[in-house]
Amino acid sequence: MNNLENYKAIADGIATLYSPHAEVTIHDARTHATLYVSGHLEDIDRIAPNVNPSHRDERTRSITTVLKNDEDEPEALLCINVNFSALDTAVAVLTQFLMPRQIKPGRDALFQDDWQKRINTFIQRWLRKRNLTREGLNRYDRTMLVEALHIEGAFEGKNAADFVASELKMSRTTVFNQLRSLRKSI
Repeated sequence: MNNLENYKAIADGIATLYSPHAEVTIHDARTHATLYVSGHLEDIDRIAPNVNPSHRDERTRSITTVLKNDEDEPEALLCINVNFSALDTAVAVLTQFLMPRQIKPGRDALFQDDWQKRINTFIQRWLRKRNLTREGLNRYDRTMLVEALHIEGAFEGKNAADFVASELKMSRTTVFNQLRSLRKSI
């Protein structure tokens, strides 16, 4: 067999590339005798070169290619066996990572009711819509903003009125009086 050294180089290249997960075997095309093995997988069935070892283990895959000589006659069989079991962990991690999850209520009290953030977000949007800043609010603007917050349901949370008073630089009494007035008018 004139090309055996070339076939060995190819086998070594493939086995090295996929090491330690691949084994490449060269068999004589006529006798099926094993001529060379590069890389070694412990769980590969070496009884017959064309038997796919995955009949026992779905994670091991094989392919056999016929190598021809210069006269275009089958000379050798190049059998590549790859064990994919190392990818099982990666697949499990990626599956778990990509799977949508439901956040369980009550897991973290800090994020359980983020009403302060929602109030601040509403205030920012309300101000932006009117080209206003917190510092530039006059009494009328503050009154309108408290009314908008009330309509939005911002004062249903405990201590929300105190929080809004602080954010808008108003007294608590002013906010409570305005809320009382709003609730009577509804």
